[in-house]
Amino acid sequence: MAPLVVRGLKYGSMNLYSKPLANPVVAGEPKAEDLPFLVQRSSLKFKDINDSPDAKAKGRAAFGIAAESGIVVMVQPHNPAGGGLSYYELRDKFIAYGCQSAFFVDGSDSVFLNLQGKEVLEAAYPKNSTQTSAISFKSL
Repeated sequence: MAPLVVRGLKYGSMNLYSKPLANPVVAGEPKAEDLPFLVQRSSLKFKDINDSPDAKAKGRAAFGIAAESGIVVMVQPHNPAGGGLSYYELRDKFIAYGCQSAFFVDGSDSVFLNLQGKEVLEAAYPKNSTQTSAISFKSL
């Protein structure tokens, strides 16, 4: 599990500061004098998974919370026809839906989706027979 949107800020590969600074560290460990202004720390691992050759081919399961629409769920199959979304693109879709918080929980062929008792997206073998838990939502 990893973040995509944190308090309305796009999670990513650059440090974010609350005000303009003279020569701030863009990625990695910020300077000590800049720490009080650090809003969000960069993640080079997030950059690495987005820059990998198969970044768009991996399955995705992600969740966001938006004030207007409530819970937003996005699922992408593993190796989607026509290509898929990078984590940057997925993150930007959550921002477009107005999500203040969003996170992904998977990035492989174990992604599955069951909608109202119907299997919409099945996980790959043998994961499809070994998964024993899932997150479920019900309309009230």
